[in-house]
Amino acid sequence: MSVPSTLPPGRMRSSSARGIPFVSRLGLLASVLAVLGVFAIHGVPSVQAQTLVAPDTYQMQQAHLGFYLWWDESPGATGYDIQISSQNGGTWSQWSDVTHSGTAQPAIVAGLTDGTSYRWRIRATKAGEQSAWTTPIGDIRDTRTARSFNEEKPNPPILRSAVPGPGQVTVTWEAGPERSGVTVTGYLVRYRWENEQGEMTTRSIRVVDAGTTTGVVTGLTPGVQYDLWVHPFVGDSRGAGSRVLQAVPQDLPPVVQFATGAYEVVENASSPEISLSISPAPTAAMTVRVSVTTDWPVRGSGACQPGWDFTSGPAFDTAVSAGDSQPGVGGSISICDDQVPEEDEIFTLTIEEGTGYVVGDKSTATLTIKDDDTAHGVSPGLPSLELVTASPNQPTATTLTFEIGCVWPGEALVTDYMLWAENVDDPAEYYYQIFSAPEPDVFESCTTFTRTMTVLPSQTTPTTYRVRAQPRNMFARYGPWSEWVPATTPAEMAGS
Repeated sequence: MSVPSTLPPGRMRSSSARGIPFVSRLGLLASVLAVLGVFAIHGVPSVQAQTLVAPDTYQMQQAHLGFYLWWDESPGATGYDIQISSQNGGTWSQWSDVTHSGTAQPAIVAGLTDGTSYRWRIRATKAGEQSAWTTPIGDIRDTRTARSFNEEKPNPPILRSAVPGPGQVTVTWEAGPERSGVTVTGYLVRYRWENEQGEMTTRSIRVVDAGTTTGVVTGLTPGVQYDLWVHPFVGDSRGAGSRVLQAVPQDLPPVVQFATGAYEVVENASSPEISLSISPAPTAAMTVRVSVTTDWPVRGSGACQPGWDFTSGPAFDTAVSAGDSQPGVGGSISICDDQVPEEDEIFTLTIEEGTGYVVGDKSTATLTIKDDDTAHGVSPGLPSLELVTASPNQPTATTLTFEIGCVWPGEALVTDYMLWAENVDDPAEYYYQIFSAPEPDVFESCTTFTRTMTVLPSQTTPTTYRVRAQPRNMFARYGPWSEWVPATTPAEMAGS
C-alpha cells in the first residue's frame, strides 16, 4: 500500500506516535523547565518559585485572656498573617484584633473567652506573595487555653533581649499591656544554668523601680549558657513570667593594676622600674594609659617638680603585647639629677580606663625619688632675703630689686645663687634668675648686697609675687631655700 505524499487538509505532521505537535511539545517542555527554575524560552511565560518561607520556630506565652505570639523572622517578609481556630483547626478565621505592625513582635492577642482552647497559625507575607502556613500553634504545654488572671495579677513583661557581655548579661524588657486597677511596682530578673553536677541552679535579682526596664546580671561564668526571664511585681505579689531567652556570657577582659602600691628610684638613675600586673594575660595587643600627678605648684624641699625632678607628660601610653602579664611602664619617665640636697620627692601614678581591659583595685601607686645629694665642705647657710624696691624697668618687663643679707661663712665657698619669684594668685606662673655670688670681702664682712631680677613681665593689674633664694657652692651643690618674702608690683606701675 502506498503512503500518500500529502496529508489530508487540516492535518499537521506529528513527530510523535501520540500525535502531539512538535511545537506544542516544545512549549510544554519550556513550561516544565521554567517551573523547575531551569530556564525560560522567549515568548513562553515562566512561573516564579516561591521565595518566602513560613516562620521556622515560634512561641506562645500566656497573658490575661490572651497570648503573646513570637516567631522567628522569615527573610524578606514585610508582614505576617495570623489565623485563629477555636475548633481544634477545623475552621480558621483571620484574627483582626492583633496588636502588631509589619514585622514587630510579639503579636498581642487579647479579649479571648476564658477556658476556651485556641490554635494559631502564621504565614509570612510581602507584596503579592505569601508563605505556607506554620504548623498550628497551641499544643505546647497548657498555653492553648485562654485564662483569666486574678484581679491583682499583671500581664507578663515583654522580654526584648538578653545581650551577653564580659561575665554578664544585660536583660531588657517592656511592661506588658496594662490591666485596669493593677499597678506594677517592680520586677524580678531570674536566671538559671546547669552546674558541674548537671543540676539546674536558679538565682534572681530584684528590681524595685517599676520604671526600670533593664537589668544587668553580673558574676556569670563565661562560656556557660544561661536562661533568663522577668516577672512583674505588684507589692509582694509576683506575676507571670516573660518568655525565656538564652545567652552565653563573654570572656572577662584582663584586669590591669600596679604590681605593688609603692616604687622607689635613686635620683641618679635614668628611669624607674615600674611594672603592671595583668590577669589574665591579654590575648591581643592593647594600650594602657597611665597619668602622672604631683603636688606641684606647691614647692619646697621634697616637692616634686615636673621638668626639674623628672620628665614625663601628664599621661603616657604603654603598648602591651599579647601574652605579656607584667609589662613595664617606667621607661616613659626620666629622672633628673638636680644635684640639690633635699628631701625625697614623691608623685603619684594612676592607671586610666581604656579599651580591652578593666582597672583593678591597685589603680594608683606612688614613686619616690630618693635624693642622693650632699654638699661638699661646709653647706651654705640659709640666706636672708629682703625686698628693697619693686619698680618697672621697661614697658615689657618689671624689675624687682632685692637686698640679700650675708649669713653664710666665707668658707662655704658660695659661687652663685638663684632667685625665684612666682605669682601668688597663679603659682604656675613662675620665674627664676641665677646670679654670681658677691666678692669675697662681702662674705668676710657679712655685709648686705643687692641684686636686680629682670625677667618678670609687665602686668595689666597689680601683681603680688613671693620670692626666695637658694645658694650654690663651687661643687654645684645647693643649699636650702630661704623663707618666702612677698613683693607686690605697685599699682601705678601695672601695665607700664
